[in-house]
Amino acid sequence: MDNLASEQKQIPHNLPVSPQPFVDREKEIREVTQALLDPYIPLVTVTGIGGIGKTALAQEVAHRLLEQGQFAGGICWLDCWGSDNTLDAILRTIQTTLGLGGTPVVREEVRRYLRTNPCLLVLDGYDAVAQDMELLAFLERMPEPSKALLTSRQDIRLHGWTLALDSLTKQDAVRLFVEAAERHEVEVPSEQNPLVAEICRLVDGVPMAIQLAAAQAASMSLDTLRQRIAQVGLKVPSLEATLRQSYSRLSERAKALFRRLAVFIDGADDKAVENVCQVEGWREAWSELVRFALVREQNRCYSLRAAIQPFALKLLEEAGEREKYEERAAEYFLALAQFGESKLDTDEADIGIAIARNKRGNMLAGQEWYWVHERWEEVIAYGYALDRLLDVAGFWEDRLKVLQRAVEASKRKGDAGEQARLLHNLAILHHELGDYAVALGYYQESLAAFREADDRFNQASALNNLGSTYHVLGQME
Repeated sequence: MDNLASEQKQIPHNLPVSPQPFVDREKEIREVTQALLDPYIPLVTVTGIGGIGKTALAQEVAHRLLEQGQFAGGICWLDCWGSDNTLDAILRTIQTTLGLGGTPVVREEVRRYLRTNPCLLVLDGYDAVAQDMELLAFLERMPEPSKALLTSRQDIRLHGWTLALDSLTKQDAVRLFVEAAERHEVEVPSEQNPLVAEICRLVDGVPMAIQLAAAQAASMSLDTLRQRIAQVGLKVPSLEATLRQSYSRLSERAKALFRRLAVFIDGADDKAVENVCQVEGWREAWSELVRFALVREQNRCYSLRAAIQPFALKLLEEAGEREKYEERAAEYFLALAQFGESKLDTDEADIGIAIARNKRGNMLAGQEWYWVHERWEEVIAYGYALDRLLDVAGFWEDRLKVLQRAVEASKRKGDAGEQARLLHNLAILHHELGDYAVALGYYQESLAAFREADDRFNQASALNNLGSTYHVLGQME
């Protein structure tokens, strides 16, 4: 047993911790597990409507396979609803999880590892990226003996085996409701099971709706709850309607936190929540949101569930708070980007790199907010800080977009010196990427701008880089 436990610990994985106990579905778990262990089935897909329990099922199956020591090469969890879900971003996560390095992405190295080590890739919410032909081609040619487990709201018709996840059975639905109610300190006597069964029927046996309904049992009788759900008309559950019901039961403090968490693209740590959201006693409010199954926490990163975030943002708009808290987030992450950039030339460079990797989506959203609001100074400030941060972290495409936006902001601001420096940085990036013809054009633009600003030192630097680029292009005359 000790040897088996040792082997399990050595299997690399990034599986999220399930927020709540998993209720039954043993038949479905057995079917999915058997399909994943079948050597003739490369892909397994679990489909169903939102809230039916696809993610929970995939997590349970993956955790059980990990405990059994299956897929010894590693088990990699990939959230396709994240802000960056390109093939390279997904491969980067695989590389990091399996210990193959972070950046740059080496596609053939990933394929080679998957061919020689049995791995399981779990893509949660695959329908969010189903139009990505590159990713589709990668999955269609999944190297044996590795496998992929996908969850999707729609039937994506990939070759392999598909399980259409349906509503919970009456027995399982009642058990889930009772267990969820107990987490809210509500005891449901067995004689009330028929009433519970009726509530579960009204929400069509959908696990997410059942848990949200059970949370409301803390503030009303089960009969009142049944009547209210029946009046709202949740025979075919509407997630927003269910969410609005739960939201109405939150304390004012928890409501404020729920709305304001919507401004975070990649979630937020303690400091970000405290500084941006301005909710006194936010940890207690967070605990309240956890009880309502509205949020998740992983590695001290606090976030709304991806499917719920648009609803929270809508509430923020309705409360007239969206502009204020999006600005606070943009301001906070600009300061964080500048702090991270300041660490790169010190013995604490790892701090800056970690900021670039973990807060990138929020920082990019911050520059975007300032851009939309024509705050050119801040757009440029983000440009300088993120140029270096994204460089050392290897996010070339994002770095390119950030610099392009900063250059355009400097033009609109009418600052020739700023424009020249940013153009020069953009030229350097294209040179590093091997886009020498494009780099040449930006070097020429930057030289003209340096001359306009009478910056002789940087004129010399631009001329030197121009010469190097001409040399690479073989244009020495």
